[in-house]
Amino acid sequence: MFGSSGKMEEKVGRALVVLLIVTGTALTAPTANYGSADVDIVTLTYFGMDSLVSANFLEPAYRTGLSHLRATYPHSNFTNRFISPPNTSSCGQLVDIHQDQLARWYYVERRPSAVPVIMANGFLPSNGTEIYVELLIRQNWTTVTAVKDTASPDLFRSIGDRLSRELDGSGITITARSLDVLRADLTELLTLIKNHCRVILFFGGGAPLRRLLSAATDHHMTNGEYVYLAVQAFEHPRFGSFTWNTSPMSSRENNTDTDKLRAAYQSVLILFLVQQDENDLAKVNELVPAWKNLSTVGTQLPIPYLTSTYAAFELLGIVINNSLGSNRSVQPSELLSGRSLAQQVINQTYHLKSGSLTLNGKAIRRITVALKQLDSHSDLMEVIEVGSENMDGTFTWTRRRNVSWFGQDHFPPNEPYCGYTGLAPKCLEDRNGRFSRTAGSTAAAVLVVLGTLLVSGWLLHKQHLQRSLWWNLAATDLSLSATP
Repeated sequence: MFGSSGKMEEKVGRALVVLLIVTGTALTAPTANYGSADVDIVTLTYFGMDSLVSANFLEPAYRTGLSHLRATYPHSNFTNRFISPPNTSSCGQLVDIHQDQLARWYYVERRPSAVPVIMANGFLPSNGTEIYVELLIRQNWTTVTAVKDTASPDLFRSIGDRLSRELDGSGITITARSLDVLRADLTELLTLIKNHCRVILFFGGGAPLRRLLSAATDHHMTNGEYVYLAVQAFEHPRFGSFTWNTSPMSSRENNTDTDKLRAAYQSVLILFLVQQDENDLAKVNELVPAWKNLSTVGTQLPIPYLTSTYAAFELLGIVINNSLGSNRSVQPSELLSGRSLAQQVINQTYHLKSGSLTLNGKAIRRITVALKQLDSHSDLMEVIEVGSENMDGTFTWTRRRNVSWFGQDHFPPNEPYCGYTGLAPKCLEDRNGRFSRTAGSTAAAVLVVLGTLLVSGWLLHKQHLQRSLWWNLAATDLSLSATP
């Protein structure tokens, strides 16, 4: 998203605010005009290794983004610095203090003569709820259970929490449960799901998903009657591996039965949030070596996050450049507010260094997502549908391959497995079959026990009679002899 919110504009005055929702691509700069501006860019962030959005991971994109601005617009002055409050180690802590920190910078610390720019990055699609609603309604899945893993990265719970809050009025009923999937006994959860719905929305990493599928298999819930819809922002070791054939991703995970997991993974659909075409990927790959060279945390970088950060710098350059007249300097007051500047870029598409970027009428970046399913031939998660966002925020879904679900050409229905009343004939038959088998086994056991008791009783009775008739001599015990 590009622009300034009402609260931010009131607090920070006429600062230009740049927010880009991460979905993968960036921009190329137009030919620079000859006007000049002094631009003071500030980023509120924190340093730490607990999250992929910390300055430790994103600093390479800030450095290369600033270099891009200076090289592309040499007549203007661009500076960038971090505001990192002490004792701050998470995004949640920043949310609590961001207004005060930014107000202090704006009114006390910034260069008064410069154009003030607050650059931040939002790493979740702002229309994430709409994506789920469209996907669920298209399949007529209106009753779902959300499983949120408390031990997975915050990204997953953020998506799940927001979805749980925003589904009111969408026609979808959601029951949410939060637990540590790798540690918890999942029997109660799976029983709830079995009696409630067919669709499980899973918000967690790859290892907890495998644990859930393993437990579901033990409860006969991976036979095609249930759908497990997981979400994957992009591929990164921090999120785990979303596949059945993997080494344990955690010391708490013990997956040795690969055949069991492979069969279970046929019940999984994955919503992939960062879907790029080959041209965009090739452009991003040209930027990656520089980021890895500047990284201080290794080479396993969150590339879509860095790409989005870099794109923010390029978009800022376009806005400033378009606001400059030829051969003159511009005062900060001439750049108006962030809201006014955002009007320059709405409903526009830019083709720049790392791909294509389109902003809709709300200055929100249009995204492309993909739905993946296990391919029975390649044993890999393959794209079956691609959802492309339209300018009005809706999605156009393009089928890449036909649905194949346990021999059917459609996914399971919305109705719970045993029906809305729990009295579906197939469940009654199953229950009656289990009752008959149980009753038969019990009857057989009773007969065996009764027979054993009767035989034992007869033997004891016989022995008792023999002891009570000690005086009764058998004919064979008599020996008679006659004396002449």
